[in-house]
Amino acid sequence: MPNNAVNAVFELVDVALVSDELGRLTVPLDGRDAGPFELPEGAVVTVALSFRVHREVDGLSFTLNRWREGYLVSSNQIPVGSFRPGGPYEVHLPAERLPVGRAACGVYDVTGIFTDGDGRELSRESHSFRIVHQPRLVHGRRGARAA
Repeated sequence: MPNNAVNAVFELVDVALVSDELGRLTVPLDGRDAGPFELPEGAVVTVALSFRVHREVDGLSFTLNRWREGYLVSSNQIPVGSFRPGGPYEVHLPAERLPVGRAACGVYDVTGIFTDGDGRELSRESHSFRIVHQPRLVHGRRGARAA
């Protein structure tokens, strides 16, 4: 359920995945993406969040919940900081290596929630991604088979 509309305090401007392997991938914020976008297993990605604040916000934090097949597989709350009115501000979350192996491949539903220091929800954004299997490297080529 996307909630990126301008409110009295907070406006989410952009969400992107940044990776040496993939470059910068912008995540659609309007909830109208055609389906989950694909990410290769084992890729190292950083989530970049851009936002504006319309009033001073103390103790801003971002909670990232990841679901798979209806089960919560991870939940991380990351302190972001305190901000004066203005922006856009961009923060980068710690880099994360995506899971590896066929069992980890599949669709993940993600919800990101911004809250202030008093626990009030300021913004919520949801999307899906699919981790896809990458053929093994053998003799420097993907998909090559050993003789």
